[in-house]
Amino acid sequence: MHTADDIPYWKLAQLHSHDVLATTVLQTCVRYGNADTKCQFCAIGESLKGDRTIARKTPEQLASVTWVAKHDDGIEQVVLTTGTPPTEDRGTSILCDAAGTIKLRTGLAIQAQCEPPADFIWFNHLHETGVDSLGTHLEAWDEEVRAGIMPGEAQVPVSYYLKAFKAAVAIFGRGQVSTYLLAGLGDGSVRVIVKT
Repeated sequence: MHTADDIPYWKLAQLHSHDVLATTVLQTCVRYGNADTKCQFCAIGESLKGDRTIARKTPEQLASVTWVAKHDDGIEQVVLTTGTPPTEDRGTSILCDAAGTIKLRTGLAIQAQCEPPADFIWFNHLHETGVDSLGTHLEAWDEEVRAGIMPGEAQVPVSYYLKAFKAAVAIFGRGQVSTYLLAGLGDGSVRVIVKT
């Protein structure tokens, strides 16, 4: 199927399990393509180069594909992630626009994934527009590892992520805020306990 502006649905979102639809709303990142800032494990630009997606999905495009996936594929949840734009909200405004339109059209549960914004008021905005849970991903715990593997993202220190987690839990609730730590980046044996 295609959107009204003739974009194939498969370029907009993909099934990530039997009942989850996922997409990267902004398929570019301010850090990608620059050896001094790029995350070594990131391939955000590769599907764009391969013409398997588009750079920016509109809220209307995403609502269209999500509605069809809900009714034809039985999806129950949408995951919206984004590359990081050169703005202090770090992509949350883009996610707000998409989430609001999807929630209004489908009522589905939505998880948003982004870096912590400079102002945590954006967590309120995400929640108000229909985001039910938040993922903000550390990738690695050790600051030296982060600086070596992901020099751009490492400019946002772990201590700031911990503040962001606490602020986000106050908005989204316990069990609705998550992070990823990627194995094999050099952290060694990391045991992290975060209480909020």
